[in-house]
Order: sequence, then C-alpha cells, then structure tokens
Amino acid sequence: MTTKTTARRRRSSAEPLPLRQPRLDAALQEPCRREGCGKEAHAGRTPEGWVRVTVGGSGEPPRIYCSGLCGTKGIALAELRFTPTAGAR
Repeated sequence: MTTKTTARRRRSSAEPLPLRQPRLDAALQEPCRREGCGKEAHAGRTPEGWVRVTVGGSGEPPRIYCSGLCGTKGIALAELRFTPTAGAR
C-alpha cells in the first residue's frame, strides 16, 4: 500500500499572505424580508436587537434595521443621499 504525499512550499515570514476576495452572498443583493426593516424611526424605543441608523447631513431620515448587516446597507444608502450644506466645497 502506498501513501500519497503532497509537497507544500513553506512561506517565508517576509512573504505577504495572498489577498482574499470578499464573498458576495445572494443575501446582500436581495431586500430584507423582515417586516419593518428599513422603515422610518419614530419617537420611542427601537425594538430590542434592532439597529437605529442616523447619518448627519443626509437627506435620509433616521431608520431602523433588523440587524447590523441591514444597518450597514442603510448607512451606505444614507451616505449616498448626502446633502451638502451651504458654503461647503
């Protein structure tokens, strides 16, 4: 019986690790299916476990999101809808 072996090249400490491509899940492309996710935040408490997103200088009102991932997408959208103030260059 023979044993297969593979030769592995050892990486020197000065050699950088290869960069990994970020993973793009289908969930990032689809809208969230949870009821109320992305709705405008009104006065009162944010539901437990949900994220309230407010971006200063944005034309987007404060909104609530079901998770950090949805909140991150909400922050990105609010930053895209940034309204420049008078006198800003």
